[in-house]
Amino acid sequence: ERAFRRSKRRAKDLRRIMGARREADVMREDFLALARRASMTENDVQGALALFQLTDAVLTVKQAYPPSRLVRHGVDLMTLAEQPESPLPLHDLAASHLYRRAEQAALHVDSLRDPKLVPEHHELRIRFKSLRYSVELMAEPFSEFIDGPGWVRTLKRLQDGLGVLNDIQDLIAWMNSKRVAKALGKAALQPLNVVAEQLQAERYETARDLVQAEAPRLISALRRAAGHVGPLPA
Repeated sequence: ERAFRRSKRRAKDLRRIMGARREADVMREDFLALARRASMTENDVQGALALFQLTDAVLTVKQAYPPSRLVRHGVDLMTLAEQPESPLPLHDLAASHLYRRAEQAALHVDSLRDPKLVPEHHELRIRFKSLRYSVELMAEPFSEFIDGPGWVRTLKRLQDGLGVLNDIQDLIAWMNSKRVAKALGKAALQPLNVVAEQLQAERYETARDLVQAEAPRLISALRRAAGHVGPLPA
């Protein structure tokens, strides 16, 4: 248990460092696109870009996790993987896990009916991401029941559609934070917000249509597959 928790903590640390940089890079690109559509002056654009305060995440990772340490952690993980403690056979574990992941995603699908349910949209993306990982892990040992390539492609489309929606929602929140709003000023911020809200509406409609068209059918298929793999949780 101690080794498991330690490995999980390391993974979260790496995800946090790299994720923060990824989010800043994506918001920066979205902001540049908004600035062009809003006819923002070059001086205002350059001034706004300075507010992103990008940090060199790669350098941070290298300092905290040099290659020798990463290799050591990788060996620790492989050692853990060779020492399963559950008395349940793989079929039972996989079935209950896959079914639970599908149910967790299903709970948030209807949130796309309302454009104002921003936190729920983000949660749905996380659930699809987790579900994709589960399918990737189980596709090979249970290939007779799980359409790994097809389902992973669908889950990636769903995840990406919700991801770009979440990106513009994060950018709008960033632009209207006190620090940024003060630095940009009302004159520059107002046309940016108009364009950002238009883009948000476009991305919302795309994500909504994609989820409504593909998610229910995929979740039903995953539930059936879980039932074929092994006994489902009561």
